[in-house]
Amino acid sequence: MSNETDCIADCHPYCIAIVCRGPKPEKPTAFFFGFNPVAPFTSLPNQFANLYLPLLSNLETGLALNGGIILRQAIIESRISYGKPNELFRLFQFHSGYNHFFSRKTHSSGLYAGGFIKYYHLLNIRNRIRNSSIIPYLAMGYRMEYRNMFFDFRLNQNVYAISWSNRENTGMNSGFHFSVCDDISPVLPYLCINLGYVIENRKRR
Repeated sequence: MSNETDCIADCHPYCIAIVCRGPKPEKPTAFFFGFNPVAPFTSLPNQFANLYLPLLSNLETGLALNGGIILRQAIIESRISYGKPNELFRLFQFHSGYNHFFSRKTHSSGLYAGGFIKYYHLLNIRNRIRNSSIIPYLAMGYRMEYRNMFFDFRLNQNVYAISWSNRENTGMNSGFHFSVCDDISPVLPYLCINLGYVIENRKRR
């Protein structure tokens, strides 16, 4: 199937009309769904799991799932997670974004880069204070497939944040946001590991 623009000449007695059609939308080559195997361990009741393990779990905690569609040289992905980073808080996150592969020889495998937008919602179950943010971030990683299974290793970097809360006398704030822990570093990327299953699209042509 060609992505080039097709033009058709439509002839009438007094004029010739040329109708151009743009490229047809690219059909998915496959669909995928997976999970973050590190995220459940961030809820363990110890300081290392609560404070530092999230840097290896995409800042996700509890049940963390992902899925999307695979195109010829790109992936459109969504992620959802919910869990307790500690006994006092409950955390919900939803991400959506796009990754593009550098190599044109193979699809859905190899080195890639992309960008995501994340909705972050943290609830204090004791005082019911809710803190929410919308955070765009960059991603770069490597993806491997074996038969119908995939392994994805990714490095993410927050860029900006728009935040608000239901706490009294607070308003919406926004600004550059490069680190989730300034005590460690003013710029702090975090890792993500994904495992999952790929379903080939047998209807594509």
